Amino acid sequence: MDWIVRFSFINDCIKSLQYIHGSSLKVHGRLNSLCCFIDSAFLLKLTDYGMDAFYDLTVAELWGARRDPEYRLAQVWKAPEHLVREASTQTEAINSVSTAGDVYSFGIIMQEVILRARPFSTYGMEPGELLEHVKKSTEKGQASFKPIIEESACSAELIGLCNKCYSVEPLKRPSVADLRKVLREQGRLL
Repeated sequence: MDWIVRFSFINDCIKSLQYIHGSSLKVHGRLNSLCCFIDSAFLLKLTDYGMDAFYDLTVAELWGARRDPEYRLAQVWKAPEHLVREASTQTEAINSVSTAGDVYSFGIIMQEVILRARPFSTYGMEPGELLEHVKKSTEKGQASFKPIIEESACSAELIGLCNKCYSVEPLKRPSVADLRKVLREQGRLL
């Protein structure tokens, strides 16, 4: 796939996310590449937004779902703070969402588009193992665990942008407006 087309997909995704964050929904909440569809005009469209409350699970359903490999795979795009918060309770089902969590998920999608590979593909781990490493990286003194993008895959600016999106600290992640601004500048260089 041509780099210009891939960059277009990244740009379409951030524009859609900016629209959602500016709407009454305020947050996507379940952003992953399975929510990204390409239409007949080769435009990327986001789906499943506003569905986070619809997918709330009871405690019993959550216990069952956590054992399902498909559930663990879908969690790979989830921000570390949400993984930790949701895993911290055994007596209630928590569906944690935020705009910063959406930015983390967007960073994972960028990695997928840039490398044309699954999230965290360079590690060769199963989803459950990946999730444990991501959660552990939120502990003080632990190194961050994030996807690796080779320098030859794209510009240093895009790699830096992805790394900012993966930040373990939500307040250090860029806003969607900042992401859009940087991507617009990068688009001019293509």
